[in-house]
Amino acid sequence: MTRERDARLVELQTALQELAQERDAAVRERLRSARHREVAEAELAACRRDAEAREAELLVLREELAFYQRLADDAGGDRIGLRNIAVHETGIEGEYELIFQVHRAGLRGEVPLIWDLELEGERDGERVSQGADDLGPDLQSGRSFDLRFLRTVRVRLVLPEGFGPQRLSIRVESEEDGPDRIEETRGWAAARRASE
Repeated sequence: MTRERDARLVELQTALQELAQERDAAVRERLRSARHREVAEAELAACRRDAEAREAELLVLREELAFYQRLADDAGGDRIGLRNIAVHETGIEGEYELIFQVHRAGLRGEVPLIWDLELEGERDGERVSQGADDLGPDLQSGRSFDLRFLRTVRVRLVLPEGFGPQRLSIRVESEEDGPDRIEETRGWAAARRASE
């Protein structure tokens, strides 16, 4: 009887160990499956983000292509335009880099242009305007140029001490008979965001 009980006990312990091993194997398999699923979901999310980034990039490229096609098209007459106005920090307090593009549609020859800017803001609680000549040595000369299609302008702005800029206005006009004058005004914060 004892022998039968011992044999039965050994048999039950063996069965219990087998069940525990099966349970452990099932838990390991479930964990492995969950990890695979997490990795697959992360890869899928990364692919979706990459596809969205590529679509956004493609949209920008399409817009650029359409812009250049309009630029070469003569249907718009002799007009000039401004685009991509942005202000970047230089890392030096009170100094910024202003970048903008001047463009002209059509296939006619070059036209002499001059650009100017005005920066409105506050100093000592009063509203003040700063002209190009007040905003650094880069702006005191060299604002005239000949334009055929597209010109990127980059200049360094040096703000007067205590001046808080709020609005930036850029004007471009022909130095002779030619395209009508164009002016664009942007909020300083918007021009800084455009550079991000």
